Amino acid sequence: MTAGHGSWVSGLLAGIFALSAAQHAHAEVPVSENANRRFSQGVRYLTSQDPGRYEKAYREFKAAYEDSPSWKILGNLGIAAHELERDGEAIDAFKAYLARGGKELSADERKQFQDDLEVLEDGYSTVTIETVPDGAWLIDERLPETGAPILNRYGPTEGKLTLRVRAGHHRLRAEISGYESDTWEFSDPPGGSSSHRFELHGANATVSSSGPPVEAPVDARLDSDPGSPGLRTASYVAWGLGAVGVGLGTWFMLDGFDKRSAADDVFASCTAQVPGCPEGAPLHDAAITAQDEEGSAFTRSLVSYVAGGAFIATGVVLFVVSSPDDARRASDEATIVPWVSPTGVGLSGRF
Repeated sequence: MTAGHGSWVSGLLAGIFALSAAQHAHAEVPVSENANRRFSQGVRYLTSQDPGRYEKAYREFKAAYEDSPSWKILGNLGIAAHELERDGEAIDAFKAYLARGGKELSADERKQFQDDLEVLEDGYSTVTIETVPDGAWLIDERLPETGAPILNRYGPTEGKLTLRVRAGHHRLRAEISGYESDTWEFSDPPGGSSSHRFELHGANATVSSSGPPVEAPVDARLDSDPGSPGLRTASYVAWGLGAVGVGLGTWFMLDGFDKRSAADDVFASCTAQVPGCPEGAPLHDAAITAQDEEGSAFTRSLVSYVAGGAFIATGVVLFVVSSPDDARRASDEATIVPWVSPTGVGLSGRF
């Protein structure tokens, strides 16, 4: 969130909840239950510490506004778009929020949005893109001087598509059904403009177009699945089973030491009566039984430790592959099953 938002954003975030009571008096757009739910989820993302909070909040606010185009959603939608550097959408959202909010906006809130709007309008450049054929998606990476590239996706194209992007150095490519164009790089100062024509080739490429060109409501970082709750839960279960295995291994090991001490005592008593405790000695059978119990306890300890380690390793693998970027690949490709048999333990599956 930009530096100036902190002092007043809580009131803005709560705005949707007052909407239902006010909408009839002000001829406001009716807000559906689904829009309220999506907006509330967006607020939770926006105020969380989730590393992907802005992408997720943008998606929820965008869906809420498409369902019920109330002006009160536009402030939060603009904030999320601003943080994602979707500057054209942020400018449009802030302008509409100020215009449609009218006297319902406090002086401080109006000033904050006007200031942010001025910063955005002073800092963008314009790029016009044409693709042959139409129907392509544009993947734009802004390359800041420090930090990771800022990634956004726009489209599908139909004729020339004009975008307002954050001024700076960009790397742009076009895609249709998995086929990519060459990469075009450009650098524009604030207020600058550039244009480019992409020609995509591929014998098996298919073209899909869905309506007029827009600054797409889907950020490139939103394309991946939001993670796999099933695999994440399975990782926790595996860790729990691993902890049980380690605990049992420790208990069996301590029991083995106790049984070793007992076996030593029995053998010492047998040896005291008959040197060497040979077969047939009064305590020979008791000494052998005690030694067998000692060995069984240490064997159970070893099996429990290995099984616990296998489950913990499984939990780590499941946790990693259930992350948002890998969720689809994990569900499609990863199958991991721990196994324990009388002769060993281990993992089986495919990665």
